Amino acid sequence: MPDIAGDIENRPKELWDFPNYGCLPDRPFEIDLESAIGEFLAQDIFDLDGTQPIESKILGLSKKYFDGHPVIEVNPSEEAIDFYRERGDTFQMINVIVCCHSFEERGGKLYGLPYHISLRPAQKRGKPSSVGVDWIKNMDLSRVLEGNPHYMGYNPFSDA
Repeated sequence: MPDIAGDIENRPKELWDFPNYGCLPDRPFEIDLESAIGEFLAQDIFDLDGTQPIESKILGLSKKYFDGHPVIEVNPSEEAIDFYRERGDTFQMINVIVCCHSFEERGGKLYGLPYHISLRPAQKRGKPSSVGVDWIKNMDLSRVLEGNPHYMGYNPFSDA
């Protein structure tokens, strides 16, 4: 029986020869999802931001339009917040974790090459946690990725 969790801890020594394999790059980089999983799935993952799922009721509350179609942004509108509050909704943050095996430069940009993508719920004391409407209202969801959402040491094959 394979030892998947152990395999990642005992990786081939040759991997350490890849640039930035053992450390994160010292400059901004993008994740090249499309070449690894295709355009369709890459777009699905790219759209995993804001409040989900996108409901027709929320689209109907939108006051912004593009080419005649309602537009919703990453942060929900005041009308959407009121709707969620009235309905008694709670939310759960989901982390999209992309593990990269190496980085390469193309056209002056640095791209991480993914080998594993995980969706993991935000947890508190090892159990999935949820937040209320006021947390969503006060959190600027569009700024989540402006911080430093990159870290080392995550083993996607463990129960970490």
